[in-house]
Amino acid sequence: MGAILRGLRHVFGANPIEHTVLPSTLLAAALSVIPTALLLFNNGHAIAQTRPFYVAMAATAAIAAGLVIVLSQKIAPHVAGGLVGALGYGFYSLSWVPGSNQLPSLTFFWLLTSLPAAVVVVWLLSNSRAVIVLAGVASGALATYLVVSPLTAAETPTATPEPMPPASLAFGDELIRSPNIYVFVLDGFSNPSVTTEQFAPYGLDFSIDSSIADLEQLGLRHDAQATSNYGQTILSVPSMLNATYPHTPEDPLTTNEVWSTGTPALRGNNVLVNTLQRAGYEYWSASSGAWDPSRCDPTIADRCLGTDSGNAEAMKAVWWYTPLRWQLGVTDFRKLPEPQTVVDDILDARATRQSEAPYVMISHIIGPHQPYRYEADCSFRDSNAPGTTLEEGHFPEFRPLYAAQATCMSEILVDAIDELLDADPDAMVFIQADHGSEFEGDDGAGSSSAWTPEMGSERLGIFRMTKVPDDCRSTDPRAQSVINTVPVILACVQGTEPDLIDPRHFFTDKSGETADIAEASLVFSSN
Repeated sequence: MGAILRGLRHVFGANPIEHTVLPSTLLAAALSVIPTALLLFNNGHAIAQTRPFYVAMAATAAIAAGLVIVLSQKIAPHVAGGLVGALGYGFYSLSWVPGSNQLPSLTFFWLLTSLPAAVVVVWLLSNSRAVIVLAGVASGALATYLVVSPLTAAETPTATPEPMPPASLAFGDELIRSPNIYVFVLDGFSNPSVTTEQFAPYGLDFSIDSSIADLEQLGLRHDAQATSNYGQTILSVPSMLNATYPHTPEDPLTTNEVWSTGTPALRGNNVLVNTLQRAGYEYWSASSGAWDPSRCDPTIADRCLGTDSGNAEAMKAVWWYTPLRWQLGVTDFRKLPEPQTVVDDILDARATRQSEAPYVMISHIIGPHQPYRYEADCSFRDSNAPGTTLEEGHFPEFRPLYAAQATCMSEILVDAIDELLDADPDAMVFIQADHGSEFEGDDGAGSSSAWTPEMGSERLGIFRMTKVPDDCRSTDPRAQSVINTVPVILACVQGTEPDLIDPRHFFTDKSGETADIAEASLVFSSN
């Protein structure tokens, strides 16, 4: 131990090397920023808000540079640069820490890995040429990433063409009815019969039958065979709102295109909203409060409901793999919208609106998808408990938390929809999930052959209840697939028969590869 300490004193007690203050400062700033630049470069297709990353990078570089300048008054500049650079790099590079949720463990791993790295870096900076070369390499690598990153151009909004409805949805000028239309998208709400069956072997007595019965008493119908068409929100919701299949094996999108086309649709540039707005409807949007692609766009929406998430998701990504993980950039899950808060916002908006025009309201609610914030009795869980972030919660051990939150959400729905229909009895209401849960398997599996019937039923079998006029009800089983939500709505307000789209179901892995799932692979209870 004594020899190690003497060695450390020798490394960190090195004499100053002339003319190394500037390159040492550049080295520390570049090393501290490179991990965030790599995150941007490798995940650009999935980041809706990039400005917080650039702000964090600029602040980090400034702090690192400032520390080196201050420390250089007491220790050799190259030592200060190596120490600060290694600590800064390690601060943003804890993604490999297995299952670490707590600040002390993140801090421990940060210091454990960064301090030995600092010794190596300082040892390498043995002369002025080494300092200059390493500073140039690090700064050059950072500059290259920033220049070639597709996100550099992504900050400038580009005009997105208005999606045109399929020919089958030709929309006339005359409406026979113009009810207010409410579309509640509940993230990750599986078909209850599938969840009940698949959770039973784990000792979970899950059932929301009483809530379903209560909603049926309010005039909603339970679509027990309802299906989503994709297993990812960024594909399933835009597909539903545009009544098209955007990403198919015969006509695939790149991963970047999935996000660049799906995000505008989620924010309101879609067939449903555009068609109804042309017919005199307003568009009201309720942000998810946590997922940037579904935030309200005031250039499209006539009314933004609730408090927008702003850069919440992006800030969480910035801080997620740092010792500040639980201190900064974390959304307060108690403030996330749920059905009752959305309905409260709707009623407030109705009381203050200036127009009597009908409206279509679309709300994306994070739940029963993680974060698991509710117990079954709807009491809040502790904010630091496992499963209270967007980044965790899909592993099998989280089944009990999912069941509890789904139970709570279904009960909240009953009271919220009762209150909504009391104020707006003629409304059309669609309560439907974007996809189900994924406890039976990970949709990041490498090929469609890895997609089992159990996985398909869980991920694509969804909870769905609808309230439409009796003459708009379709007995065609195809109407239970969310791809036909828009055809049913548009046909209903026009008084025509819906031209239903044949349902297709797709396996899509994390790389964007997609394949059809046979209808026979989706098996639901008949109740």
